[in-house]
Amino acid sequence: MEENTKRRNWIPQELEKDKAKNHKEAFQLYQPAVEHSLHAITSQAHSDKAQESMLAECVQY
Repeated sequence: MEENTKRRNWIPQELEKDKAKNHKEAFQLYQPAVEHSLHAITSQAHSDKAQESMLAECVQY
């Protein structure tokens, strides 16, 4: 769960950078969030539905 919380803490900053059309900085913020998500999916026990949801978020980012 800690990985999920870390990932979600970056999201507001990423969206702010995207809205300001500062895509390079947004990408730099998205990257660790996606890495944390992928790590959480592979290292923690999650239901199939939770894993699908987390993967969908990664694809969105």
